[in-house]
Amino acid sequence: MRRAFTLLELITVVVILGVLAAMAVPMFTKAIEESKNREAVAALRLIRTAQRMYYLEYENYVTATSTDELNSKLDLAIESENWQFSTARQAGTPVNFVASAQRTLSSRQRTFNIDAAGTITCSGDFCYDW
Repeated sequence: MRRAFTLLELITVVVILGVLAAMAVPMFTKAIEESKNREAVAALRLIRTAQRMYYLEYENYVTATSTDELNSKLDLAIESENWQFSTARQAGTPVNFVASAQRTLSSRQRTFNIDAAGTITCSGDFCYDW
């Protein structure tokens, strides 16, 4: 005689799997967004170092409106499908700059900024600790 699962047993398993999935999906989404944030911060720190080296040689900071332009002017190789990077000089004494990472291709908008002093700020959705 063959013994099969009852409908109640199958429904119980489906409910348990649904509860586990409901708990796992938000944690997985948060982990993905945190990794994308870390990608932006790492690239901004690289840009800051390149800007400081450029300043030592030319006594000026680079202004760039796109990642490609930034790569060209600072001899970098930043590639990201998640972020668009740019830099701008800030007037004042001493001359300063701000590098920005703007989130692309997402409804979750956020921007990271770093200045010459290394201060990082985040605005928008999903600004977790980095």
